[in-house]
Amino acid sequence: MFNFTHVLDVTTKQRYYIDRAQLEGDEGYDEAPAGGNLYQIDLQPENPDESPILNVDLYIPNQEGTPQISKNLNSSLREPMIDALVEGKTLIVSAEKEN
Repeated sequence: MFNFTHVLDVTTKQRYYIDRAQLEGDEGYDEAPAGGNLYQIDLQPENPDESPILNVDLYIPNQEGTPQISKNLNSSLREPMIDALVEGKTLIVSAEKEN
């Protein structure tokens, strides 16, 4: 499991809280040191005028490695993933602008 509760997109300066997290995969929770777990999360914006983002992929490595989240916080892409930084209870991402 992961121990952060918020996601901050530094590109848009939008902050979300994680409303739902569901472990993906049929094998259950991976506890292997070199392994990791894929979650599908829902993000609720702190600004009530903004829309939630549903079904975002989030990969959390068990020991070594960097957490990854769906690029652009876009659930429709499913891939690729981008690296993220954990600071306290916040996952910090820099989502790229689409051209």
